[in-house]
Amino acid sequence: MKLIYTLIILLFSSSVFADFIYVDNSLSDFLDYGFDIKQIDTVNVEAYVYNLQVDDDVAICYIYSVDTNCILDTKDKNLIEYLKNN
Repeated sequence: MKLIYTLIILLFSSSVFADFIYVDNSLSDFLDYGFDIKQIDTVNVEAYVYNLQVDDDVAICYIYSVDTNCILDTKDKNLIEYLKNN
């Protein structure tokens, strides 16, 4: 329930552009860029959802066992290029 509430807040927040794009990066790539972890939700023993933010850019990463899936909401072209090159 907490996860659903967080996603709703992110989608309707005024700082979110709601144009999420899939990026094939690890959590450490976002942290290296300067993202801060705002919230960690435990789905089960092997699954976690990380909510990250830097300025107006928001990322949500779902980690299941060793697989990481992240979506990014940004208009910063430099950030997109940085993540594509890592």
